[in-house]
Amino acid sequence: MLCHDDANSTSEEEGGGAYSAILAQCHLFLLAMEDASSGAAARSARDLLHPDVDNAVRFMSRMCMNGFTVSDSEQFPIGHGVYRGRASYINHSCRPNCVPTFWLRRHKQPMLRITACRTIDAGEEITIGYCDVSAPRRVRREILWKNYKFHCDCSLCEDGERDDVVVGLKCTSPGCEGGGTVRCRVARSRDECDEIRREGGRDDEKAYRCDACGNADFHDALEEQDDSMIQMKRLESAMNNGRGVDDRVGEEMRRIYERLKRCCQMRTSYYIAWSSDLCVCWYANALKFLSSEGEQLNVCRMALALLDESRRATRYCLDYPGSLSWHVKRGTEAKLRLFSNPMDVEALETLQQVRKVMLVYYPPSDDLISSLDESLRAYSFS
Repeated sequence: MLCHDDANSTSEEEGGGAYSAILAQCHLFLLAMEDASSGAAARSARDLLHPDVDNAVRFMSRMCMNGFTVSDSEQFPIGHGVYRGRASYINHSCRPNCVPTFWLRRHKQPMLRITACRTIDAGEEITIGYCDVSAPRRVRREILWKNYKFHCDCSLCEDGERDDVVVGLKCTSPGCEGGGTVRCRVARSRDECDEIRREGGRDDEKAYRCDACGNADFHDALEEQDDSMIQMKRLESAMNNGRGVDDRVGEEMRRIYERLKRCCQMRTSYYIAWSSDLCVCWYANALKFLSSEGEQLNVCRMALALLDESRRATRYCLDYPGSLSWHVKRGTEAKLRLFSNPMDVEALETLQQVRKVMLVYYPPSDDLISSLDESLRAYSFS
């Protein structure tokens, strides 16, 4: 298994050094696979020591195309892994029937497991998701094209009506103000979408219309969604790197969420669900660094209010077979509710349900399972 830091953190001046470091990692990886004195791995290792461009690019392409984003049980990415065996042959679907998970073990490489998340019919192809399959179609297709160079035509990608709801644009024209459903009125072919993307455009730009008032001016709202995602990812990176307890990070996350509320439907929009989830993660992280019980309760109540406000969108987008993020979020909410009210029986039952589901995918020794066990012991009552 190979792990690397976020490539976005490398400046252009450092690019050559980062490339050499990755090649060195590849070399060590190949040497570990088999005896360096013979075999294909040894030949590839020698090529990497004195690489020509074609060999290096070919090898790195295979690494990228066949690798996995290694995530912990809370679904935070922690690196990139390449695994020998059949796992790298599994194809993508936005409605997968299996989920890849990684068992993190002390002083050992993460172990990859592929687990069925629903009943699989005889002869049905095994599939996993190569991206966040709860995201709108355009976001999924951009990621798949950028990282894997293919265009997905699965049943979910062909479900344009559902995608309109997940994008969740809200009409703000006078007299309407969110009363109608904003639908994509242009259905483009695969070749047309690919051509637009190659030219740097968007396959849905200026293609939406409110079915109640006929408003078709959603350019600014689409830009707001895109800009918010970029900013939120930057803040998420800061939070995951241990800098997220800064109040300014939490305040900026909340401001972005409030902006999205003005242009997105609260009932179904992926952008509402995603941004609120990051805000709640920040609140939960901040709790660990507060010493005053009053401050802790205040932060806990703000997080619960946000969860309550965005619950319908979160359920609509995340509650599907194999969505571990949905169960992680349910567990987080249950812990916050128990912290606020230790006698909340419903929250305790939710924790038990989440633990049961997560044990299908992770061992009892996993940090998330251990955390759930600790909470269950702390709040259990007769």
